Amino acid sequence: MWTPLLTVVCLSLCACQEDESLIVKGGSAIVGGKIQLDCWSKAPQNTVRILTWQNQAKQVLFFNNKTVTQDSRFKLVSWQSHRSIISIQKLKAEDHGNYTCIDYKSQPPLIRSASVNVWVPPSQPVVSGPEKPIRENESMELLCTSKPGRPAATIYWINDERQLRNETTHVYMNGMVGSSVRILVDRRDDGRHATCVVNHITGVLRTNWTLLVEYPPELEISKVDGSSEGEELKYECRAKGRPRPSPPRWFRDDKSFSNFSTMSNYLVLSNLSMSNTGLYVCISRNGLGETRATLNVSASDFPRVVETTSEVSTPSYKWPLVAGALIIFLIILIVISIATNHYLKTRKGNYETNEGHYEPHEEKTEILINNGDTAQQHNDSLA
Repeated sequence: MWTPLLTVVCLSLCACQEDESLIVKGGSAIVGGKIQLDCWSKAPQNTVRILTWQNQAKQVLFFNNKTVTQDSRFKLVSWQSHRSIISIQKLKAEDHGNYTCIDYKSQPPLIRSASVNVWVPPSQPVVSGPEKPIRENESMELLCTSKPGRPAATIYWINDERQLRNETTHVYMNGMVGSSVRILVDRRDDGRHATCVVNHITGVLRTNWTLLVEYPPELEISKVDGSSEGEELKYECRAKGRPRPSPPRWFRDDKSFSNFSTMSNYLVLSNLSMSNTGLYVCISRNGLGETRATLNVSASDFPRVVETTSEVSTPSYKWPLVAGALIIFLIILIVISIATNHYLKTRKGNYETNEGHYEPHEEKTEILINNGDTAQQHNDSLA
């Protein structure tokens, strides 16, 4: 009497143990993408299973190999007696959730859920801040807002490629998320970017905010390249600031220096002499003040003029020709010197006598002296 009953109970328990193994597999994809769901039974493959798919709202999508849903985005990829594979194409944000596979052949039916993760990218961050430039050594507050997407993105700030740590996160009723930060600025920050970064599994989004900082003019004097060629010195005075500073001008002894080119930020000193040495002042102004930069020009700054000759520029392989020309030139000089000396000796011999030699002007001198004596004698006779 008990044997048949025990046999039935044993068969029932064995069937339940075999049917307990139902495996499902979900997946993740970005909005607009495609995903596959897999459900299979570990029961012997020669047994026919009844596998059914339902969506998040418990609506039947597929019953065995029959398509029930009217949504053409759902496709039956593969069906076997113990396995069912479906796909969802052109994913929407609302497709996110758990999909259920049910094996009705088991008693009670086996139910397993497969997760569908639909990634929704965040929106491009929007940054707001002060509409006008602020003074240096003051602080400004910037706010960045974005739809966080799914899964929620991380929002943070960077300045000069360094992450800022003093940001505050805000969550709004419309699902937007914001992050605010306060930045203390100086003149070095002018023109730089504070960047709001939204980091998401689908990618990274960035929005820059240009920092506008007001400060008095900042001057820099530099020597222009190539200004040492010839007797000329040239210096440039560059100014930067906010508001935009006036063009730099050069002064000397509190008077506008007249010897400058049409571009007033250049100082050109020509025909250099000691009068060019001294102090020169570059001045620029804006709405926040006036800045002066001083240049001291000394004689050591003057360029040296280097005379170039043909010998310097002559290639080394022509030096024998140059040496030969110099030797010939020296020989000619020696010959001329010898001839001149011989000529002078010949002329000198024309004035030699037995008593010696006299210079041509000595005779005239003697005559003049004798005449002088005669005149004196004549004067004595008259007396």
